[in-house]
Amino acid sequence: MKRWISALAGALLLASCKSGSGTSADAVEPNYTKAHDIQQLMAVVVQPQADIFWKSTGMVIDAEGQHDLRPTTDEAWLRSQSAAATVTEMGNLLQTPLYAAGRGKDWMQFAKALSEIGQKAEQAAKDRASEEAIIKIGETMYNICSACHQAYPPAVGEMPAGGSSATKPLPAAALAHDVAEGDKAFVQSIDGPAFIPFLYLGAKHMVTGYDHILFLIGVVFFLYRLKDVVLYVSMFTIGHSITLLGGVLLGFGVNSYLIDTIIALSVVYKGFENIGGFKRLGFTPNTKLVVLVFGLFHGLGLSSKLMSLDMSQNGLLVNLIGFNVGVEVGQVIVLACVVTVLNLWRTTRGFARGAYGANVALIVAGLLLAAWQIKGYLTA
Repeated sequence: MKRWISALAGALLLASCKSGSGTSADAVEPNYTKAHDIQQLMAVVVQPQADIFWKSTGMVIDAEGQHDLRPTTDEAWLRSQSAAATVTEMGNLLQTPLYAAGRGKDWMQFAKALSEIGQKAEQAAKDRASEEAIIKIGETMYNICSACHQAYPPAVGEMPAGGSSATKPLPAAALAHDVAEGDKAFVQSIDGPAFIPFLYLGAKHMVTGYDHILFLIGVVFFLYRLKDVVLYVSMFTIGHSITLLGGVLLGFGVNSYLIDTIIALSVVYKGFENIGGFKRLGFTPNTKLVVLVFGLFHGLGLSSKLMSLDMSQNGLLVNLIGFNVGVEVGQVIVLACVVTVLNLWRTTRGFARGAYGANVALIVAGLLLAAWQIKGYLTA
């Protein structure tokens, strides 16, 4: 009898557990509450945690001397690893409907890229990776954040679903040798040969890279014969191609702000040369050699930027060739427009008077670009 009572009690208990669990599952549904908007989430979580990882390398100089920022204890490395893990999960969170609704495909790419680079950062901290490896990951993380901020400016605020034209993501500008911000996540997502997409990106860079355009305007400004235009542009192309391909393949890069300052000064140089500045100083530079040398700097500037994008090694050579061919295609398009406009201008009486002012404008533009890059270097 006792055994029957025990069996019956067990059966009733089991039935009640099953019934209770089913009722609970039906009754309790996920109820997500967004406690912070995008700006708050970035300010109080993402940015501080990214800063922790960024400060895992480099040095600071203060009144007490020079201090290496690289972690030296297990606790410090764990702090960097935890910060990177937080960045990873923030990238995942930003892909949920709570934050992604109405923001479009680009938002998802940025959020996914943030999560992926967070995982790489976490592994680097766990492995106590080299300073060079941490710098590379940190630069990629910075580029992703910068790209997202430019495509979705913080001032825009929350975007309603299907947002109006006033709240849609703003197109990103191509600043100097910077790859267009909206394309950075795309570059980082490619794993394998993609010749045509990279050709397009190279052409887009050339057509929108105003430092390239200003320099080329200065180069061809007083070139009247087609063979001279081809010769000088070929010198620039050779220099540009050598350092673009060689810089990335050999892993040789320099600070983007510094190289872009030199590139801006190349515009100043051409403007000054065109108004006869060097002749008045009694100096006659080898103009072809100078164009070749500045071409090397222009290519080095772009290779340094591409290296910071963490491009996949799979298909790297094919993609670099595609990008470089695209740059040359874009260069032909730009030159066709520039030479056409100059030829039309030269037939007018105002060319002789306007030529001097145009080259002075080149000098001023180059100086402003150089000042902008120096300011960026000092504040970075």
